[in-house]
Formats: sequence, C-alpha cells, structure tokens
Amino acid sequence: MASEWDFSDEGRDRQSKGMRTLADFEKNHGRFVICDFVCPTKATRENFDVDIVIWMDTNKEERFGDTSKLFQNPDKVHFHNINSLSDF
Repeated sequence: MASEWDFSDEGRDRQSKGMRTLADFEKNHGRFVICDFVCPTKATRENFDVDIVIWMDTNKEERFGDTSKLFQNPDKVHFHNINSLSDF
C-alpha cells in the first residue's frame, strides 16, 4: 500500500509499525483483521501486538537471502505449520 520496500533494519521496523497502524484502524472500526507478512525478527513482531500467531514454517530459504539469515523463530505461536504449501 505504501510502496515502501526498504529491507534495512529501520525499514523493516517502519513497515511493521505501518502494518499495525492499518490493522488497528480496521480493528477499531469493528472489523476482524488478518495480516499475512514476513516479520523475521522478535523486535519487528513486538511492534505488532497480535491476538493469534500462525507460523507458516514452510520456506527454508526466502527469496531475499538476508531475511533468512536474520530470521528468529517466534517465542510463542498458537498454530505452527511445518508442511510445504504444496501439501494443501
């Protein structure tokens, strides 16, 4: 939506906060919100206060290698899927 594809640490932080702003707006207007995005670090996930975490642990290598290198597994997940997307 913002066309802001900056994958620096600051850019990732800004993107996660932007996603939260949009999600909070929708939630505050009585809508259910489902967000689907790669949030590779604990710090960026903490920017996004979620009710439920579904970890689709399906890719071992991201299209952007730097994302794979800095990825930190979530501490707490509600649903964890380790299957390939082709299994669905």
